[in-house]
Amino acid sequence: MRFICSLLSLPLDMIPESLERFNFIPNENYTKLMKAKELYDPCEELFREVFVGSNQFLPPELRKGWILNGLIKLGLNRATDSKSFIRVAEEIENLSKMPTPPENLRERAKIVVRHFYYYATELNLSSEAWEKLSKIKFVPSKPVNPPFLETAYSKIPELYDFDSLCLPKYRNICWTQCPIYDDDVLPDSNICRLFPEMNEIETPIVINHLYAIIRNIVRADLSGWKDAKMSELLRTVIFQIYKHLNEVPKQELKSYLKIKLKADPKIFLNGEDPFDPYNWVSGNQLILNIDDDIDSGNRAVCGYLAICKRLLHICEAQEMKSPCMNIRVPDEYSQRDKIAKSFARFLDEKPNLVTNKSPQQNYERNGMQKFHDIFFNVHGEIIGSNRYVLAASANYFERMFTAGTMESNPWKPVYVNIDDIKPESFRIMLKWLYGRRLEDALSEIKMSQATDEISFYLEIYIDLLNACEKYDLQELKRLIEHKIVKSDLIRAQNVLEVKKWAEKYNAMQLFSYCKDYKKENLALLVRHRCADLLDVDEDELSELLDVDENELSEALDDYEDEIDNLESSEEDIWDCKIDTEFEKYSSW
Repeated sequence: MRFICSLLSLPLDMIPESLERFNFIPNENYTKLMKAKELYDPCEELFREVFVGSNQFLPPELRKGWILNGLIKLGLNRATDSKSFIRVAEEIENLSKMPTPPENLRERAKIVVRHFYYYATELNLSSEAWEKLSKIKFVPSKPVNPPFLETAYSKIPELYDFDSLCLPKYRNICWTQCPIYDDDVLPDSNICRLFPEMNEIETPIVINHLYAIIRNIVRADLSGWKDAKMSELLRTVIFQIYKHLNEVPKQELKSYLKIKLKADPKIFLNGEDPFDPYNWVSGNQLILNIDDDIDSGNRAVCGYLAICKRLLHICEAQEMKSPCMNIRVPDEYSQRDKIAKSFARFLDEKPNLVTNKSPQQNYERNGMQKFHDIFFNVHGEIIGSNRYVLAASANYFERMFTAGTMESNPWKPVYVNIDDIKPESFRIMLKWLYGRRLEDALSEIKMSQATDEISFYLEIYIDLLNACEKYDLQELKRLIEHKIVKSDLIRAQNVLEVKKWAEKYNAMQLFSYCKDYKKENLALLVRHRCADLLDVDEDELSELLDVDENELSEALDDYEDEIDNLESSEEDIWDCKIDTEFEKYSSW
């Protein structure tokens, strides 16, 4: 020891560097001679915590003055740098592999990880050093809770490397493929900025996790997941996986997913019950933007899955496309402004004196009804209004009330029978003429629970188009066309019928939109609408889709001609047949 102390006390430039290679320094218990770089100064807290009981510390005689400086030159681990920290992490991993690891190993590991988080900037790891450190198993994990535990990658608390671990926020999309960080060693935002990969999850992990769920839970019919609450949780987890994959860059997702899909393409849960095999489909069985299944091989995408459009397209889902078309609508059109201008014009006119006495009304009118002078009998419902306001609102009514007919008599109430417009629609039209916004007038009509929203609004809008054509309300007509298109009410099950109504009521913007919709989605419309009409089975229908597009268009035109033929039938038969067709092919 005297010789070693004398040697190490020499001026630093006189200590040969070749001594680094020799085992000549005793450990703390004098049981072994070691290289200087294999020994640690116990004054450093991290070394003291990790290497306790390892006989890798300096003996007390060598921990002072010039001797210590000489040892530092030969590689003694006195302060923590990137190299010594990696050796500390490796020591934790080696201890974990012992037949009987120290009881406090997890606590030691937590100290090491926290030290890394706190001094990460000072350690200044090179990319090579980080690559090495990220693969050392010294980071504590925690097992997931039931019901995830049965299929978890890690079922007991163990030590893993940074590359393998995932943050708890990713648990639902990775628990079968990755261990999860222990809560005591979660990386904070500063660490995640220094090492971004710690805050990320690799796409193959998520895809493999989805397949593991399908294989080990769904197809294995795992009982722990089958009650209503657990089934709902499983459905939520699967949706979170789809949502994550939907955000992955296309090329990154496609390259790996394509390989997996070849072996097992049915990865989409298109229904409520994950344990019903019918609900699991491949991407090419799904069609976006239709409301009902065409057949088992052509399914409508369910609501929660529809928002993952990008993922569905990558997996070859089809889509019923909406044509790109700008519907002209009056700019900042105000019916109230029109009424105000008309009122002013009417006030400037000099009235004609009428001397005859007003006749008695044939029924009693109460409240504000006594000021009404025109009454519409709409399918048996009496709706009162005012000729002055109607004339100010629409040219049709102005002509009607100033043409010298019986409707022009100001002393006698006018009664008009209407049997081709429904009372609700007629009230909406009158409210709009009075200056009310169309949306506000519509909101006052109650929709029954048995009626779906598309059918409810479309039926009213078509009825209003009839009224617009009848009373020459072009501004309202353009507004309704705009509403039908922008509210996405045109669907596969109604586009042909709406096209006919649009043509009948001269709603030419809507008519053009329906034509473009038909052209954009020709093959799907034939499959959806013409199977029964053409009297073909599913195989024959699939062959039909392989024919020339012109022939396909002619097939769809045949369907429209069938509806036209119904209109040429006798009046009493026509009503019955057209109702039957609408019941069969329409949602309203």
